Amino acid sequence: MFSNEDRSNTACHAIEFFAAETGINDEDKDDQVKDLLTNLRHYCDHKELDFNALVDSSYQTYLVELQEDQGDCIDVSEDDQQR
Repeated sequence: MFSNEDRSNTACHAIEFFAAETGINDEDKDDQVKDLLTNLRHYCDHKELDFNALVDSSYQTYLVELQEDQGDCIDVSEDDQQR
């Protein structure tokens, strides 16, 4: 099973690759992630995908993965979607 640490490491590799490809290696991680998200938004526009719906869906998946990895009971109701 893929753990949340594994997921984090995979995301780290993707961010590092993106930063190298775009020449922003020296920027803060916050800026690297922001630039990657911005490019993903452009990609979604180009492919006619709903970026905001995907972000909302990914948040729900994130909560489920936290629960699976930690074994904690996490309420994923709509009232708890404050980020």
